[in-house]
Amino acid sequence: MLSLIMTPEFFFAIFRITAPILFATMAAVICEKAGVSNIGLEGTMMISALFGSLFAYYSGNWFVGLLVAIAVGIIVSLVMGFFAFNLKTNIILTGTAVNMIGSGGTIFLVKVITGITQGSQLTSTTSLITQKLQIPSITIPLIDKIPVIGQVLSGHSLLTYFAFICVFLTWVLLYHTPLGLNIRSVGENSHAASSVGVSVIKVKYITMIIAGVLCGMGGAFMSMYYAMGWSL
Repeated sequence: MLSLIMTPEFFFAIFRITAPILFATMAAVICEKAGVSNIGLEGTMMISALFGSLFAYYSGNWFVGLLVAIAVGIIVSLVMGFFAFNLKTNIILTGTAVNMIGSGGTIFLVKVITGITQGSQLTSTTSLITQKLQIPSITIPLIDKIPVIGQVLSGHSLLTYFAFICVFLTWVLLYHTPLGLNIRSVGENSHAASSVGVSVIKVKYITMIIAGVLCGMGGAFMSMYYAMGWSL
């Protein structure tokens, strides 16, 4: 059993599938620091994944798909923020609705757009991501020559490496920038933050936008690199 687990391929797979989890985690951390319980991250990622893969396929360019996925992530997050912050809906229920739309609505849209009514994996005429449309992998010079370590750390997607960089960037944002100070102050005591001139709603919207960007990248990774398509 250990011989199957303790292999470079196993740790390579762990490293790869950690990327979308990191994107969602950093989005959750930033929102939570601002006092926003954003539980709609999964739905946001799923919606972004669908539109990213579709636009990548129909445009023939993976970068277009990535940009669309990020844009859709931002739009979904802003809509969720509008309902929660401006219309004063319960953010937990709003996030749950987004998750339900992400899990059921995306499948419905795939069926409408592609005409597929049943089956497991969409094929050539739908949103399948070919090798040409896949988010490119990066071979790290020198490191890829190191036995075992090279097999684990080199050859991952561009977004995989960026996901780990985002952990550091999130720390810098929250603890070493004025925006991060505002985010934490709003999360700890929104009334005190407002009394010194901090726009609470503006800060919360900014965190939702950042979360949308991160979820968009996570969704793009799932459909344009990890799964290479869309499943019904």
